[in-house]
Amino acid sequence: MDLYLPIAGVSVNAITIAMFSMAVGFISGLLGIGGGFLMTPLLVFSGIPPTVAAATATCHIMSAASTGVVNAGRRSLDGKMASVLAFGGLIGVVIGVEAIKWLSGFGLADIIVTLTYVLFLSTIGITMTWESAGALRRMHQGLPPKVLPKRTWAHHIPGRMRFRTSRLYISPLPPAGLGFLTGILAALMGVGGGFILAPAMIYMLRMPGRVITATSQLQIMLIAGITAMMHAGRNQTLDLLLAVILMVGGAIGAQIGARFAIRARAEVLRFALAAIVLLAAARLTWGMALPPEDAFSLVLGVGE
Repeated sequence: MDLYLPIAGVSVNAITIAMFSMAVGFISGLLGIGGGFLMTPLLVFSGIPPTVAAATATCHIMSAASTGVVNAGRRSLDGKMASVLAFGGLIGVVIGVEAIKWLSGFGLADIIVTLTYVLFLSTIGITMTWESAGALRRMHQGLPPKVLPKRTWAHHIPGRMRFRTSRLYISPLPPAGLGFLTGILAALMGVGGGFILAPAMIYMLRMPGRVITATSQLQIMLIAGITAMMHAGRNQTLDLLLAVILMVGGAIGAQIGARFAIRARAEVLRFALAAIVLLAAARLTWGMALPPEDAFSLVLGVGE
């Protein structure tokens, strides 16, 4: 069933887009991440311009993340930490959206978004493969997981405040900085940043595992919603028809993924996800190397 998207300016198969959305939503619910780093490339592969894909994918992220927040218990959500993350994220979103508007004026927005995606996905994919392969090796050898030290450099920054739900006493600057980074990523690439935020909560902030997923998803939901509204208002790159398909499919997939998450091994899931990320990076690189299907040139005549 073909559907014309007025903002994207292309026709797509609505069923295919819905299946993509459900599949990424399933992964989001399974791993507790936003899934935008997979959704945006899939939309680009479907022929949607990268800037429209990145802006509209934030609606999918918001839908999938809201499912995780609703399903979370009160004790697994640190609202104070999420608000600090969201404050930094808001600043990052404003800068990122304005950067897209500036690049669009030079006709560079699509190519910059695609190049950033290739570099970002490659780095994340390689890092995840290395980490998950090490965890699987330790599991097969019967070794216990690595024990992390209780404090990091983030715990020694002055101006500390107490986050009771997370049982932390740290400066708000490190979490605000993390929020700022995920805000820029959300604006530039249509990603929630959960695949960066969740590991940083573990390795940098030392947050307990029971509050990481729900807290990160609340921040992702807030930032994705703000990003979507700003792209719609400032850049006019959010396609509402596409957004509806992505939100419905993402919510359904996330519900199913959340149920499977209880039984799955985290190490195996991370390794599989790393492989998917690397394949997406390779496909984007291949697409950039191919010549355009409709090559044309614009030549102004004399007196025009």
